[in-house]
Amino acid sequence: MKAKTLAILLPAVFLCVAATSISGHSETPDRGTPVRWKKTVIDRKFRSEGIAVADVNRDGKRDLIAGDVWYEAPSWTMHVLRPIARDYGDGAEGYSECFGCFSDDFNQDGWPDVILIPFPGAACYWYENPRNSRDYWRPHLIWRSACNETPLYADLFGTGKRHLIMGIQPEGQMCWFEVPANPTQPWIPHTISLEKSPGTQPFYHGLGVGDVNGDGRLDVIIPHGWWEQPENAQKRSAPWTFLWDSKRF
Repeated sequence: MKAKTLAILLPAVFLCVAATSISGHSETPDRGTPVRWKKTVIDRKFRSEGIAVADVNRDGKRDLIAGDVWYEAPSWTMHVLRPIARDYGDGAEGYSECFGCFSDDFNQDGWPDVILIPFPGAACYWYENPRNSRDYWRPHLIWRSACNETPLYADLFGTGKRHLIMGIQPEGQMCWFEVPANPTQPWIPHTISLEKSPGTQPFYHGLGVGDVNGDGRLDVIIPHGWWEQPENAQKRSAPWTFLWDSKRF
């Protein structure tokens, strides 16, 4: 992890101003038309390493979630969703307690909830949307450790349903997680890797998904190599095959 030496304005929204016809309909600019951007600074405090976008209050407008807080569109009013850990200022004073945010409706009540990825190696929770009440969002444990510096939340199996992908310790395994029938209980890990695998350490950098071998299935990729998704991966309990670069590991 590199120390932060620059002020961070997070989050900020950039709006692309497209060419508009006389009728008011947006048109695609030609290559000779410069693209103009408008920067809107929402908060000058450093809150999170990443943000999520969701209609938190179900008013038809997309809001922003950044660690301990969320910002209500369109005025970007800040609301606290869990106790604020501390004032990180412009980001030069230390690392956030949130290394990523992923929003989805985990309890199927029609309101968007959020996964807040913790400081690497710490326990990971999802937070239940209080449905427009002023209460803090209720935390529910996903797993006792969230490793590699930036876990993913992706449609790993091409079903339209996203899954959390991350390393766990002390096992040192890469896993994908299934939400149980009762989502307030710890989620179900499914092994992708053998134990003590690369890419599973708390501060490991680099994790992605993509169809490396062109077989139509998404594989899990780290800088040292990649795990090949097998057929019927959702029904398997065995680790996936790892193809690696011996010069890097």
